Amino acid sequence: MKNIYFLFLFSVLSMNVGAQACSDLFISEYEEGSSYNKAIEIFNPTSGTVDLGNYRLLVFFNGVDTAQGIFKLHGSVASNSVWVGCHGSADSLIKLVADTTSSFVINWNGNDAVALVNTATSDTVDIIGEIGVDPGADGWVVGSGTTRDHTLVRNADVQHGTKVWSESALQWTVYDQDDFTHLGAHTMTPCDITSPSVFFTSDTMFVSEGAGTFTVKVGIINPNANATPVDVSVTGGTADQGSDYSLTSPQTVTFPSNSSDPVSVTGTIVSDGIVESNETITLSLTNAGNGAIITAGAMKVTIVDDDGLGVAGTINDVSVAVYPSVGNGNLQVYSDSPFRLHVFDAYGKEILTLPEFSGSKQVDLQNAPAGLYLLMFDNGHRNVVKKVMIQ
Repeated sequence: MKNIYFLFLFSVLSMNVGAQACSDLFISEYEEGSSYNKAIEIFNPTSGTVDLGNYRLLVFFNGVDTAQGIFKLHGSVASNSVWVGCHGSADSLIKLVADTTSSFVINWNGNDAVALVNTATSDTVDIIGEIGVDPGADGWVVGSGTTRDHTLVRNADVQHGTKVWSESALQWTVYDQDDFTHLGAHTMTPCDITSPSVFFTSDTMFVSEGAGTFTVKVGIINPNANATPVDVSVTGGTADQGSDYSLTSPQTVTFPSNSSDPVSVTGTIVSDGIVESNETITLSLTNAGNGAIITAGAMKVTIVDDDGLGVAGTINDVSVAVYPSVGNGNLQVYSDSPFRLHVFDAYGKEILTLPEFSGSKQVDLQNAPAGLYLLMFDNGHRNVVKKVMIQ
């Protein structure tokens, strides 16, 4: 790999408080040997390959609190593998296992603090020593030795780095100076593996026939370093694919590595101009990958007919009124026959239900967020939907 040298000021990034086990890289070995026998080993405890482009190695020489040496890591490190950097003039046995060299940055003397930072998360993920402190010529005390003239190997039960030196100082096995026999591999007690869980974010959705499209969301908890795929399929319902709606089935949605953001599936609705009952689409999650568990894998989408009714004595588009259609949410509704009122937001979530009544009634949605709302008038046999916009 190409040698890279840095010489400029760099402030330490935010503390990584309460780091989770096996969630990020950490320093697994530190060499402070004779002459130029300086090296550092970084371990990847995660379940996937990590791109090193977002990581920096910082050195704080002689007690300063602003980094004077910065090395930008490059390449990648596989799961349960290590990256090794060393001084350009280190012993050939060290250079044999090294991935790269830096004769300026990797040139500590035992009393220089070292930090590993993740610029993507703005976290300092691990340290050697105390930033802003000069411990004297002998360096910091570590177990049975010090950070000067020793080789430090992280204990196998350590599964993440730390910014707290008083904690980190107890986590190392100390070896003699110029002991290179451990460099290039690291042993760690495996972390308990928590499988991701995938699910529909809602088990029901109501959408007007005239809405044009509908979107359902799939969520995930416990994502890890691997992408997580799952299939969304139509498995039933009274609506007909093609004539009432269109949705690719099955279709695979994929959660990217370490992402907790929901993913969406969108279908189209056919407005057919036919007075009919509400129709449904039943969706299921299947074939989850990456060891994921499906925890809420069924959803029903109800397409609410908006064509009104022409049958005497039942609710129709003429006998139902809502005023104003655009306003602050202080609504007046009317029907000349008994009905129940259901109010849905633009995502199909029912936010209000009123018991059956007829005539004129005030409906207060002034505390609802601005946006589009659907009012469904239902007499138990037929229904009609009105749209209002709250500003």
